[in-house]
Amino acid sequence: MESNFNEFLTFSSSEKVGTASAAVTPRLPSRNVLRLHQGKEHTRARFRMLRRLPDNHDNDGAKAANRDSIDSAIAFIDAHSFAHPILATLDDEGFAVIEIESADRNTFADITFFDGDQVECYVRIANAESVMCRGHWQDAKISDLFEKFGVR
Repeated sequence: MESNFNEFLTFSSSEKVGTASAAVTPRLPSRNVLRLHQGKEHTRARFRMLRRLPDNHDNDGAKAANRDSIDSAIAFIDAHSFAHPILATLDDEGFAVIEIESADRNTFADITFFDGDQVECYVRIANAESVMCRGHWQDAKISDLFEKFGVR
């Protein structure tokens, strides 16, 4: 039995662990990984996947995804262009959140989508005071904030 066990354990170093050699070499496919979605389409696809999460999906009491919130976030993505990569997530209440980060400018923003096209925006820019505001995503104050962060 022990010899069969040793045959299945291969490690990349020559050290011995018990009676098995100490080197596991993962076997990777020879071709590159091809992403099915990129950019905005990837973010939309992730929101569609998040839409299926039930209550307590994190085992810490998070609410199920709010479908109207996700639909609003997807509509927002479709209506805008982004100067920086965007990510999709949910907050603990199940509302859709778009995160935008620019490492080269040391900036971060998130947009949380509530009912009725209401959003809450948080923006942090290096060496400046963080800004948070709430309103309709087409309000002038919020649109100006988006513009400063490269959301058009």
